[in-house]
Amino acid sequence: MVLQLIVNGVVSGAIYALMAVGFALIYNSTHIFHLAHGAVFTLSGYTLYFVVKGMNLPLPVAILFAITLSILLGIAIEVRGYRPLRERKVSLAAFLISSLGIFIVVENGLILLFGAIPKLITEEPLKAYQIGSLVITQLHMTVILCCLIIFPLLHLLFAKTRVGKMIRALSDHPELALIIGLETRRLYLFITILGAALAGVAGIFVGLDVGVTPIMGWDAVLIAAVAVIIGSVGYLPGAGVAALLVGLVQNLSVLKISAQWQGTITFGLLILFLVFRPKGIFGKMIASRGA
Repeated sequence: MVLQLIVNGVVSGAIYALMAVGFALIYNSTHIFHLAHGAVFTLSGYTLYFVVKGMNLPLPVAILFAITLSILLGIAIEVRGYRPLRERKVSLAAFLISSLGIFIVVENGLILLFGAIPKLITEEPLKAYQIGSLVITQLHMTVILCCLIIFPLLHLLFAKTRVGKMIRALSDHPELALIIGLETRRLYLFITILGAALAGVAGIFVGLDVGVTPIMGWDAVLIAAVAVIIGSVGYLPGAGVAALLVGLVQNLSVLKISAQWQGTITFGLLILFLVFRPKGIFGKMIASRGA
């Protein structure tokens, strides 16, 4: 039982990590509390549902559609939602309100199109493999494999490429980035595309696992925000590690507490960190690097 919960926790944490790293990437670079990240996540799941169920197209085609629409929504949010506010040099509170408004519009649009009732993308049992009492589904393996590919590629992008170094410079010193002539509009757009693609992949996995619902993005973006804080704000790998921790804690808590309390457990974990380690898991390491 414990081993099964650990496997489930790792898989949940991996999906949370996709959301959290995308959220952290946008937040670290723009300092916008990007609630609309949840709208991108939700749209991805519903696109998958519509293409599979409504258009009767194969799953690989549906996945391509879902990621493409996620990226397009991310671009629209940046170009039409955030860029005009950035050019007017408004406060961060205005960005937050704009992001929340976008999230509400997308959520209600999906309710109008598909209704508020949860939808299942696949009604057949997931293909699974049993090792003793441990059950691992094909989706579990796909999630872990994708994360083992995506996160090292992201690390190489930010550590080794020119665009990665420019994004890091923009995150550390946005005013200096403007002074030295970096094309910040293109960088913001590239960052948004990356973040939206990660949210899209996460939405696909959740949709295939438990189906889709219009409010699914709200829980996902709040868990992402919690992971960013616990993992130390400003440190991208920290968001992924903290997301994995949240997934494990949520699933292992089922041994003693009903699953309906998982949200409470997540925010209880956040409160513990805010009280006893407010700078997050990697806060000291970040501070020593800065020194």
